[in-house]
Formats: sequence, structure tokens, C-alpha cells
Amino acid sequence: MSRTVSTVVALVLASAAAAQTPPPLTIQQAMQMAVDRSPDITAARAAQREAAASAELARSTFRPQATISTTPGYATGLPVSVLGSVPAIATVEAHQTLYDNFARTDALAAAAQADARSIDVENAVRQTAEASAQAYAKYAADLALVADARTRIGALRTDLARVTALSAEGRATQLDIDRAALQVDRAENQAASAAMTAGVDEARLRQLTGWSTPGSIPLAAADLQVPAGTTADHIAAAIANDLEMHSLDRQLSLLRQSVSILRHPFQPSIQAQSQYSRLFGRYSRFYNGYRNDDFSIGASVVIPVWTGGRRAASIDRVTAQLQRLEAQRMSREAGITDAVREAESDLNAGEGELRIALRAKQIAEEGLRIGTLLQQEGRGRPNEVTAGEVELNDANDEVARAQTHVTVARARLLSLRGDLTASPVH
Repeated sequence: MSRTVSTVVALVLASAAAAQTPPPLTIQQAMQMAVDRSPDITAARAAQREAAASAELARSTFRPQATISTTPGYATGLPVSVLGSVPAIATVEAHQTLYDNFARTDALAAAAQADARSIDVENAVRQTAEASAQAYAKYAADLALVADARTRIGALRTDLARVTALSAEGRATQLDIDRAALQVDRAENQAASAAMTAGVDEARLRQLTGWSTPGSIPLAAADLQVPAGTTADHIAAAIANDLEMHSLDRQLSLLRQSVSILRHPFQPSIQAQSQYSRLFGRYSRFYNGYRNDDFSIGASVVIPVWTGGRRAASIDRVTAQLQRLEAQRMSREAGITDAVREAESDLNAGEGELRIALRAKQIAEEGLRIGTLLQQEGRGRPNEVTAGEVELNDANDEVARAQTHVTVARARLLSLRGDLTASPVH
């Protein structure tokens, strides 16, 4: 085969392999994918639509309504109403409620409930994004821990082979071999445990994101960044961007309107109605000046004298709802403050842990470098390189765990600030 043909075949194979390998999944993409397919968000949106429909039904009380009906009937004498309507070939009726404070307060309460359900959607979005970010960070750490565990096994097996060779020369005992073999067994058990944990966390990430490509999920470096600021800045941003706080404020405003309306001493109910009926001609003999076309328009004004305690009970109900929401708002603000402080504390602790882990890694790398040089010169301890490799693997494990803590803490703080789901998708 000529060099040209070989080059073309190599390029084709390389292109096919690249086409089969998906690009790395970023943490932003993982969050967006999880939000797009979350059943919790779907359920919250359905509840929101249900509450919005209920609010629309309550508001429809004050909108014009029209009906068409027919009331066929027979009478031997003077016709009387049938089911509340005069016998007619056809009737067109339109009516509208112009003023009804009880219906108006019901409409305000339904609007407040619909507003509350809209916040459930946003909360579900934030929780789903945060959960997917945590799953992403855990799986990324798992991959690093599995790789470190395999490297550790290789180093310890090399040391076991060295001890076994020394034993054959009479310079090591069986106890030395058993100790070296025990280290290998421990490393293999650790690797198996890390692999099982990685499998569980990968399944969790697949379930959240809907990732279906076979093989391990390729990950990119998590790049969540928290805006600079003091604790007070983070608290202020969290309160300002908390949709539940805004919803509670709107609900409180609606309920205060309801209380004000219900406390009015004058509570009439006013309705307007117009009606056209095409009557049967056989009843004309009972009336002077009878006409088949009958049109009427009028208004009904009902002034309640005694409501059986309905007005007082309505006031008590709305007042209790108002007090509950006021207390809920105070609790929410305090909860946001505590959560932000806790998240910032976790982030500071994680970043400190990461700094120490990176220092430990630098020291381990330097120790391994020196141990390798000493071994090449025939100096140092016999297992200097193996010990340095194990130390470096342990340091890498610390870095992976610390990076997980930092990513999870950043996701939590960004979620509280309202910035997590607003992160751009790369």
C-alpha cells in the first residue's frame, strides 16, 4: 500500500473515531439538560397551570356571559314559568356581575394562589440545577479517584515484586512479602470501591441529564465562578433575586386589598341582565297586545342585611392568611440569610482545603522527583520511588475531593444568589 493510500485510510479512521467520541460535557450543559427533562419541574408547571386556570375561573365572574336556550312547553291555561323560564321557542340571555365584594375577594385569593404556584416552578428549576451540579462534581472526582487508585496499585505491585526478589536473595522475610501484598490488596479494594462509587454517580448523572451515549461520560473542567463580594453583598443579592420573596410581597398586597374590601360596611351585589325570547303564538289569547318578540333589560341590586356570619368568617380567613404570609416572609428572609452564610462558610472551607491539597501535591511531586534521582544514583531508601508515588496519589485524591467540595459550595451559593440557572450554556 502506498504512503498516500495509507495516509488517506488513517485520516478516515481518525475522522470516524472523532465522530463517535462526543465532546466533553460541561457543567452548564449538564444543568440545562437536567432542567429540560426534570419530572419535578414538569409537575410544578402543571400545578402552576392548574392554579392559573382556577384564578381565571374566579376572574370570569366579572366578565359578560351569554347563553342560548329553548323552553318548549304546553299549558291548558295561562302559561307559567318552566324551570325558571317562560315557555319560549328560543331565548338569548346575557348577564354580567358588576359589583360583588365576596366574589372579588375570592378572585384575589385565587390570584395569590396562582402566584405561589409559579414560584414552585422556579424553586424546582434551582433545585434541579443544583442537584445536577453536585452530581457532575462528584462524578468528576470519582474519575480522578479511580485513576489514582489504579496508579497506586501499579506502584505497590512494583514494590511487591521488589520485596519478593529480595526474599529470593535472602534479604527480605516472608513477613515483608505479606506486608507488601497487604498493601496491594488494600489498594485493589480501594480501587474497586472507587469504581463502584463512580458507577453509581455516573448513573445518577445520566438519569438527571438523559445522557444516553455508551461509555463513560466525558467531562470538562467545572468552571463555576462566584461574583466577588462580601457576605452582605451575597445576602442582598439572594434576597433581591429570590422569587419567593417577590411572590410573598405580591400575595400580601392582594390579601391586604381583600381585607380592605371585606371591611367595607356596604356590601351590595349588583348584576345586569338582558334577555330576548321568541314566544309561542298560541298564548296570545291570554294577553292584550301580545307580541311574540319579548326583550327585557335590567339590573339586580342585592343588599345583604344578615349574612349568617359569612362576612366575619371571610374577614377572619383572609386576615389569618395575611398573618401567615407575613410570618412566612420573615422566616424566608431569615432562612436566606442563614443559608447564604452557611454556603459562604462551606465555600471558604473548601477553598482552604483545596489550597492545602494543592500544596501537598506540590510537595509530593517534589518528593517523587528527588526520590527518583536518588534511586538513579543508587542512593536513598529501596522503596523511595514507590513511597513517593503513593504519596502523590494520596495528594491527588485530596485535590479531587477538595475540588468537589468547592464546586458544590459554589453551586449552592450561586443558586441562592439566583445566578446558577442564569449561567450561559457553552
